[in-house]
Amino acid sequence: MPTDIDIRKPISCGEDFPVVLLRSSRAVREILREEGWHSGYFWDDVTGQDNGVRRLFASTASNARRRAGLRDIVHALHEEVRETGSGVVTLWHDQITPDMVKAKGIKVIEIATANAHQAQAKLRLALDRCSFESVARNRRRAPTLQSKLKQPKKQKEMRHG
Repeated sequence: MPTDIDIRKPISCGEDFPVVLLRSSRAVREILREEGWHSGYFWDDVTGQDNGVRRLFASTASNARRRAGLRDIVHALHEEVRETGSGVVTLWHDQITPDMVKAKGIKVIEIATANAHQAQAKLRLALDRCSFESVARNRRRAPTLQSKLKQPKKQKEMRHG
């Protein structure tokens, strides 16, 4: 399946790294996994879910523990993506919410889709939005010529001695 997203290198979202929270059928997720949407190397044959995520949700009902465990899983998946030099971290589990994954340095991109092509298009749109937000954020931070002109010039201290 052709794609206009180059995930042969790790994808970023401004200063953050993106984590796709995928809402799709297993068949769509498996197609996307072949396209570089990385959801781990060790998944359950019956459910198709990443074993780390599956075990985490089976072991605790505590949202705090699930959040902490998911952040650990996300960081491990991110390191795997960095080691291979390609892909986008993807979580696929119907009980994961964006708030469970959200943390400093992580941009959660929730994608609900019926097919792989639509998922690719939604990811492209989300990454374009990230680029736009990043540029806008940097523009707000950078001093403009107008603001520099309004600042009073600093006078050198004169020392008499």
